[in-house]
Amino acid sequence: MSDQVAEGVLKSTDGRSVVYSFHSGWDIVKAHLCNRRWGAFNMELLSFVHENYKNDIERRTIMDGLQLEDNHWDWLKKSAILKTDEYKWSLSSLKGFLKLLV
Repeated sequence: MSDQVAEGVLKSTDGRSVVYSFHSGWDIVKAHLCNRRWGAFNMELLSFVHENYKNDIERRTIMDGLQLEDNHWDWLKKSAILKTDEYKWSLSSLKGFLKLLV
């Protein structure tokens, strides 16, 4: 189970308050949530680029710069296999977005 080690409020570039939290340790629920949200985020990102950049050359340049190499990873399975003491898992949450770190 993960422990929350920090939480607070940050100011976004437009001056809005954004809640963040940081957790240390492995948590199956949070790992599953990260896995699902990562795939959904990548699909939203690709859709955004496709809808907002109509020029093929510009679109290709942007797509080539996206780092989607780990999209195929099953983060839940990977984190479950690597949850030994050798690995230190942590999770950051900012404005509803989660990021799983090892």
